[in-house]
Amino acid sequence: MKINGIVLVKPKPQVLVIPMGDAKFVLKAKYVENYEGFDKIVPAAVAPEILKPKTGERYIDYRDKKYLEQESIRSQHRYDWIYLESLSATEGLEWATVDLADPTTWCNWRQDLIDGGMPTTYIARIIDLVNTANGFNTELLDEATQSFLASTQEK
Repeated sequence: MKINGIVLVKPKPQVLVIPMGDAKFVLKAKYVENYEGFDKIVPAAVAPEILKPKTGERYIDYRDKKYLEQESIRSQHRYDWIYLESLSATEGLEWATVDLADPTTWCNWRQDLIDGGMPTTYIARIIDLVNTANGFNTELLDEATQSFLASTQEK
């Protein structure tokens, strides 16, 4: 894909160095290009098909309580998986209670950081790191938009 002749490129990996005591830890976050790995482990919920007794008409019930609950859980798993997948670019990173094969443990990544002694301010920086690597950094988008708008006003 191109816009005005410019080929779109994926965001570059991001690096954050965290000083902890006498050590410095290098965290890397990569752009998560697709969700195939996630979809294999956590397939989408399937809304039930309903048959109307009087008309025999069939429809998919996307308001089904169980379906909505499963999709809500899947959405939370996707959020956690993105962070874990992005941070997998960090060499030697090992989680204490996160099992990458078990989605029910993925939400533990923050608590693992806290239990490992990571200050919450650093955890916020790690979240920013992953967001930036995956193009979710609204500050950068807003800056680029403001810069563009300012340049068009000058013309």
